[in-house]
Amino acid sequence: MIEFNYIKESSANKALKYWGNFIIQSKNVHYVAVIKKNRFLYSLEIGKKKNKSFNINEYLTVNINDLNSKEIKNLYKTAPITLKRAFRVKALKKVNYLKNIKFAIKTRETSKFIVEDPVLKINKDFNENENQNRNRVLQGGIKICNLKMFTGTLGGIFTLKDFPNSYFGISNWHVLAEGVKLGSAIIQPRSLGYRTQQEVKKHQCGNLFWGSLDRKKEAAFVHFNKSNIEFIKSHNSCGYKLSGKIAKPILGELVTKCGSKTGCNGNDRLCGFKTLYSTNAIIKIDDARYSDNPIFENQLLIENFSNSGDSGSLIVNKKKDVIGLLFAGTINNSNFSVANDINNIFNKRFNISQNIKFNNNNLHLNKFELNEFI
Repeated sequence: MIEFNYIKESSANKALKYWGNFIIQSKNVHYVAVIKKNRFLYSLEIGKKKNKSFNINEYLTVNINDLNSKEIKNLYKTAPITLKRAFRVKALKKVNYLKNIKFAIKTRETSKFIVEDPVLKINKDFNENENQNRNRVLQGGIKICNLKMFTGTLGGIFTLKDFPNSYFGISNWHVLAEGVKLGSAIIQPRSLGYRTQQEVKKHQCGNLFWGSLDRKKEAAFVHFNKSNIEFIKSHNSCGYKLSGKIAKPILGELVTKCGSKTGCNGNDRLCGFKTLYSTNAIIKIDDARYSDNPIFENQLLIENFSNSGDSGSLIVNKKKDVIGLLFAGTINNSNFSVANDINNIFNKRFNISQNIKFNNNNLHLNKFELNEFI
């Protein structure tokens, strides 16, 4: 048996790019990820459905003929090094060798990945006096939603170099942007009685600035109204302050978050840390809303520490640098929490120009240059 083991993390990441996108098409696979096998080796791991089998050799034999010559070449080039040492063959024979070699790849039974956050219910006994006593606070870790009432977490507050006098908040696409247009009102919920424009205005903290749903990110920004800037706090609801910077995720490091549902570690408001299990995973979301885009790549897998309502939380390392944006998890809080790599959101040029809405103006940006997280 030839195992998918690699000495360099970069080699494993390259293998994931080709083998992972091939394997994730299986109906029995939830994820394919690069993990650290031991001190010296990195390997690929498959998360498969419970009580379902997955055999890499059988899958390869059945499906390899559906690939074009370039895809076959890439599978061969990124297979474990022992394969290439044993078989230096011409391109025309690669298919036969790949089909005849006995591979071994680690599998793990996992629950399906879902994106699930509660919908705020309209309070029929709406009490206007209760809303007048509302304490406006803008800080990471509080609830936030759009007019469709999918509520999640305001991950954090930040400034951008292109908009030096403005403040923004980050959460998920399904929390802030799903079902609404750019510029729509963003609500900081407390009492749930938004039945009139007057009530919406009272609870509005800003407007939808940007939202994106693609293979690498499920994210959205709110642009805070100037009248709300005075309520911005420099620490989140869990009591800690961010370093202000973003950082590259490191496989195996300890991370935490501040979610509006479960606080820091999924059990209480005390900031416990969980292990970053993979910094590069291809996952499949089992949700009808994502039927057109069910597969996400370059995602972070973290030992589960989230629940419904925590979507949009920032993932931070021990230095309180931001490394990710929580957006999904395995059902029943069983295996993993999933986050976008924050470096795919900030300081990276997008392949497609992004539409934004700023002060009622429609604009386009190729990159979000982060100034700092507050």
